[in-house]
Amino acid sequence: MAGRKCKGIALAAVLAVSLLAPLSSSPAAALELKQVSIAGAGTAGTFYIMAAGIADLFGKQLGVNSVAEVTAGSVENVKLLDSKRVELAVMQVDVMQNALAGKAQFKSPVDMTAIAPLYPNVIQIVTLKDSPINSFAVRFLPGVC
Repeated sequence: MAGRKCKGIALAAVLAVSLLAPLSSSPAAALELKQVSIAGAGTAGTFYIMAAGIADLFGKQLGVNSVAEVTAGSVENVKLLDSKRVELAVMQVDVMQNALAGKAQFKSPVDMTAIAPLYPNVIQIVTLKDSPINSFAVRFLPGVC
């Protein structure tokens, strides 16, 4: 349990430094940060639970008022970040890649930075036995994974 707590504290500290670093050039701006909103997903899903856990760590370990936001998930979370309605967001790496490249669901690139992978996301790819599909490849954007 102690190891998990230390990892949680370290993650919260890294996230806090990442959030506050852009404000460090202006102490007055840092004082204006009254709350950190973290975009998650639906309340029963993993992303919301993780956002709530991070918000809890921010509050308990760093004294930063934080709240997990209920959202529609990764695509909305990118849009919330881009419009500066939230400070942090949990999202799928493929959605982040699309946002960075300005493709698929996004008309133009979205400027954002990955802070930390939160958990491994394993998937199973299945096709019909008589399908011509017999392989699968994944391509990652440079610097994202």
